[in-house]
Amino acid sequence: MFTSDTDLRRFGRGYLLAAAAVLLFGTVYEAFSFGVISPFMLGACLLPFLLGCVPVCLWLQGLLPAPSLWVRRLQLGAVCTLTAGCILRGALDIYGTTNRLLLVYPAAGILLFLGAAVLQARAAVRQRSARR
Repeated sequence: MFTSDTDLRRFGRGYLLAAAAVLLFGTVYEAFSFGVISPFMLGACLLPFLLGCVPVCLWLQGLLPAPSLWVRRLQLGAVCTLTAGCILRGALDIYGTTNRLLLVYPAAGILLFLGAAVLQARAAVRQRSARR
C-alpha cells in the first residue's frame, strides 16, 4: 500500500503528463500527414487520462482502496501497451496499411488490466476479512 498520498499524486501527474505528451505527438504527427486523420492517433491520449488519471483520482478520494505496488505496475504496463498499440495503429492507418500483429496490443493490455483487477480484488477481500 501507499505510505502517503504524495506518491499517488505523483503517479497521477505522470499519467497526466503522458496524456499531454501523446496528444502533442498525435497532433504534430497528423499535421504532417497531408490531411489524413486517424481516430486511433487522436484517441490515444485518452487512454492514459481515462485509464490512469481517473483511477488515481478515485483512489485519492477514497472511493477505491489504495493499490499495491504490483497493481500500479500492472496498470501502468496495460496503459502503456494500449497507448503504444493505438499510436502504431494510427500510424499504419495514416500510411494506408494494416498488420495482424496489432491485435497483440489490445489482448496484452486487457490481460494486464485483468491481472491488476484480480490483485486489487484479492487485497480488498483480505482487508475486509482482517477487519472482522
